[in-house]
Amino acid sequence: MYVEQELVLVINYGSNRFQAIARKARELGVYSEILPHSVSKYRIKELKPRGIILVHNNNKDSKKIEEYLKELKELDIPIKSISNPKDKTIESFLFKECGCLGSWNMTSFIDTTIKNIKDRVGDKRV
Repeated sequence: MYVEQELVLVINYGSNRFQAIARKARELGVYSEILPHSVSKYRIKELKPRGIILVHNNNKDSKKIEEYLKELKELDIPIKSISNPKDKTIESFLFKECGCLGSWNMTSFIDTTIKNIKDRVGDKRV
């Protein structure tokens, strides 16, 4: 479940910093989901993210990372490839390149999730 207009995907390609980056995006009011690098570009397209942050270890599999980045760029979604994140870089990417508003918070996430469940279930009991 996600808030479509503010979704940014954090794709982990072998880094141990991916959770901290997703947390930072959420602290800035942008909903983020963490996905493995094995996620298909079709799944990414379905999710309709505002942006993608590819988190990787620069010293590992650099050729594979470049190939993966090339595939992601075909989606025409802003992409930030980072191996050593800095908070300002993430903030700039989210707001300037992705056009996020920073309006996401846990309460809005809970409200949206409940509404989506009610829409699916309707009058049925769960």
